[in-house]
Amino acid sequence: MKQFICNIIIQFESIYHHFLFFIYAGFETSKHACCGQGPFNGVGLCTPASNLCPNRDLYAFWDPFHPSERANRLIVDKFMTGTTDYMHPYNLSTLIALDSRT
Repeated sequence: MKQFICNIIIQFESIYHHFLFFIYAGFETSKHACCGQGPFNGVGLCTPASNLCPNRDLYAFWDPFHPSERANRLIVDKFMTGTTDYMHPYNLSTLIALDSRT
């Protein structure tokens, strides 16, 4: 979906492709959070009383709500330089380059 408002392109990315990407990016799991309580570490926020994973880089999610730092870096990389499978019609690097010409 895109809308043109005063020469601004509003662009939405495909979350579906990001989750598929997690499967192939070497994450141990996207089912369990690295830090939390309860089933799948999916209850509550990360607190001193939480279970903590031994290596956060192997988890797609830090807590039940937030992607891990590694997952965020991968997502930002796709926003900035990804193909149209991730960002359509342009990635952000292309938009910035187009904007710099105006």
